[in-house]
Amino acid sequence: MDTSKFKTKTEFIERKNPSVSNVWEIALDIGYSAVKLFGPNIVARFPSYAKRVENDFKMLTASPDSCILFQDMENNEMWVVGEFAQNLIKRGDTADSEETLYGREREGNPIYQAITKVGLGIACMGGPNGEVGDKPVLVQTGLPEKYLKSGKDGIIETIAGHHDFRIKIGERPWAHFIFDIREDNIFVMSQPMGTLFSACMESNGSFRADGNKLLSSSCIVFDPGFGTLDIFPIIKGVVKHGETFEDLGMKRVLQETSDMIFEKYHVEIPVAAMQKYLATGTIIVSKLDRKKAELSSKEEPFGDILAEANSKICEEAIARTLNAIDIFEYNNFILTGGTGAAWRDMILNKFKNLSTLRIIDGNANDNLAFVYSNVRGYYLSRYARLLKDNR
Repeated sequence: MDTSKFKTKTEFIERKNPSVSNVWEIALDIGYSAVKLFGPNIVARFPSYAKRVENDFKMLTASPDSCILFQDMENNEMWVVGEFAQNLIKRGDTADSEETLYGREREGNPIYQAITKVGLGIACMGGPNGEVGDKPVLVQTGLPEKYLKSGKDGIIETIAGHHDFRIKIGERPWAHFIFDIREDNIFVMSQPMGTLFSACMESNGSFRADGNKLLSSSCIVFDPGFGTLDIFPIIKGVVKHGETFEDLGMKRVLQETSDMIFEKYHVEIPVAAMQKYLATGTIIVSKLDRKKAELSSKEEPFGDILAEANSKICEEAIARTLNAIDIFEYNNFILTGGTGAAWRDMILNKFKNLSTLRIIDGNANDNLAFVYSNVRGYYLSRYARLLKDNR
């Protein structure tokens, strides 16, 4: 198995997205694995991790775009953000707890605040649609269905207020951002609703010819992310109560992989540190015989272990989904999320004999990766509302 396909990517796609002239619209999906964003001039993603560094931090070699520096001008703190920060995690490092990185109350921790500001800043970058200038900044984001009510205030509190910070991406010059975001300019929707809108809308912000037909059909949005699996059912156009499974997603796959690696090789790798090993597909198994003063090390591949863990959790996710819903009630199954891409072939195989069920890829209307499906829907659905309000 190519383990690099499971690695959280860093990507900056400069493109002209549909926008209105009187506000600066941002869509933000602050996931446990990656921050995904849409702005008038860009689509981007980077890993949801940051590490504090000294203010005189410098690279000895040319900085790749995966090296993002963030400086909060209000407290002068400097952070390395994203993929490069993950590479600084050592094997067995426990500095950042599971609760800090993946807990439901993470909005209050400095890592979450740093990655959120970086996402806002990247989405405010200038381009063919102009600069943010003094336009009011409007943010559309989302949460898992289960946490939409309980988590809404926390995410609004993090995003709202005065922002003054600098960002440096790779070898690009520092970009300084100063702007304010009002609470009433922040909107939070159910995450799978983002994918539903994305499946119904073209990249120019218009609804597809069959978009309304899809909205009024009986469909299920199957959205496995890093931390959770969201199931979002719609029966003949009526939104039903969704399900959120907290233990089904890529985090569980990587935890199973980590446990199996430890069982086989006695090497402990926390989930947060797994990313750099996914890039190579190997781990280093080392031994130290203190009595004989002998050292040894060897690279061992773990692709087969990852494949086994991925298959196991996918099968469990399908089984629990089929227990939660009557699959025969639906004629459309929208598959989305970064983990959805990793499970796609297994899901297609499982449902191959259901001739009454159409499998729709969450990225069907764009050439973007699955992982952007929710945030694309956030952006385009809010743009459509802004366009309507401006008429």
